[in-house]
Amino acid sequence: MPKIRYYAVRYLDKTGLIVTNVDDYKKSTKGFSGSSSRVFKSIEEAKEWLLGYDFIIKKETVPLTKTPAKKTYYAIAVGRLVDVTKDKELFLKATKKYSGAKYKKFFSEEQGWEWLAQNGFSKENKKGIYAVAKGRRTGIYRYFNTYHKQIHRFSGGLGAGGFQTMEDAEKWLKRNRNNQGKEYFAIAYGKRTGVFSSVDTFKKNCFSNNSVWTNRGYTTKREAVKWLEARRKVLAEIKDKNTIEAILAYERKKLPIVYIDGSYNDQKGKYGCSVIVSDSDGSVQTFTKSRKKNTNSTYAEVEALLLALQIMTLINNQKEFILVHDFDQLPRIADKNYYFKSVDQLIQNKIKSIITDEAVTTHFLCVKSHSGFFGNEIADHYAKESVKKLDELKKMSKNKNVQL
Repeated sequence: MPKIRYYAVRYLDKTGLIVTNVDDYKKSTKGFSGSSSRVFKSIEEAKEWLLGYDFIIKKETVPLTKTPAKKTYYAIAVGRLVDVTKDKELFLKATKKYSGAKYKKFFSEEQGWEWLAQNGFSKENKKGIYAVAKGRRTGIYRYFNTYHKQIHRFSGGLGAGGFQTMEDAEKWLKRNRNNQGKEYFAIAYGKRTGVFSSVDTFKKNCFSNNSVWTNRGYTTKREAVKWLEARRKVLAEIKDKNTIEAILAYERKKLPIVYIDGSYNDQKGKYGCSVIVSDSDGSVQTFTKSRKKNTNSTYAEVEALLLALQIMTLINNQKEFILVHDFDQLPRIADKNYYFKSVDQLIQNKIKSIITDEAVTTHFLCVKSHSGFFGNEIADHYAKESVKKLDELKKMSKNKNVQL
């Protein structure tokens, strides 16, 4: 007869367990942080060792001190799909025997997406528009992994991504499919401007952030120079850095443009403000507000900014946009330490809170009043009209036959 062994386990919560089966013993200790165990020849010895512990015999329990198993997430940057998944089988299908596969394991989904972002991917751009001019198969693709297969380790492979529309991809493909020679890169705003034929030189002369104005994919130097000279003329007339940033943001992301204005009527002691939202799809939204309590023009401009931030974040769910205004001091409010003395600090704190909590990126673009910016002219008109409307509503409320 084989000798019986008694496996005794102590847990951190002062509970204990005695089992005689080695498999039960392994289960009772694996994953229990801080537990201790011993093997005895007799049950009496095991009981004596567990003296002071609330123990049971030959019954498998899961004490409250069990350390939960960590989930493993697989982030795939190059494979049959680009994604973050905890499905190991899906991960293996995406990477096994895939030439040049690139992936990494993490203990949280957020860490996986952060790593993918460092490699140029996000949840939004797993799908995109990619074009291959020279590769195993040429054409336009919507998935990165399909595009990558065509050019990876293909001698002289030529492809590009990040196109805004299918038309852009088709134009690039047409230019490069017939002429697979040298590619030219143009930089209008960066560390160093000019036309380059080396992709490495091109990348070195771009700023590390998104504040660049570049174009690529030219098959002739003349085309690249033509594009560059046109942008240089625009930049030569602009000295204000905020204006340049706004232009770059529009070129890069086709961001919505928000026009704001405030109007103060000294005689009536009232002010009004308005917000005009012009989205990238061509739609236009109009908002106005009027008050009598606080009487100065700066207050009107600041409240117009608050109204714009609330509309863009709470209604339109937009975290980045171009803000066109005519009050040159307005961008200072984005500084958490700066306050306008003539404006209620509570309103200014709301603005700073939205910018910080919602991670809003606002590209301030200051223009002169009545300078021909159509959106700004409309904003000015509605700001003044809102003051008149306040008077009309008050007159109506005095009429007993009218209820507001």
